[in-house]
Amino acid sequence: MNSLAIFTLVFGFLFIIGCGSQQEQEGLPAIEYTTETIKLETIHCQMCVATVQKAIAEVEGIYEANVDLTAKMATVSFDADMTTLNEIEKSIAKAGYHANETTRDDDAYARLPDCCR
Repeated sequence: MNSLAIFTLVFGFLFIIGCGSQQEQEGLPAIEYTTETIKLETIHCQMCVATVQKAIAEVEGIYEANVDLTAKMATVSFDADMTTLNEIEKSIAKAGYHANETTRDDDAYARLPDCCR
């Protein structure tokens, strides 16, 4: 009987804490993300995809990024208060790839594996 009472008290306590945490989170303002697409005409393989995803992930404020090799496009969701589309494009260009109208860095391009050039 004692163990059932202890279990009930512990479970009830955890339930109350969990509900309180959820209410605190609901009180926070929701972050609205901006979603943009980026043309990646110079990607050729899965290694290119991984390099571009890494370059995008290094930009502060990125929420989600999906790079599509077949479409040669990236869809990026980000916090516009923390970064801009231009900054994301610059990061991709520094990794050696064209991003929309932003031209790749030639030195970074030269360091890419053969399959990526």
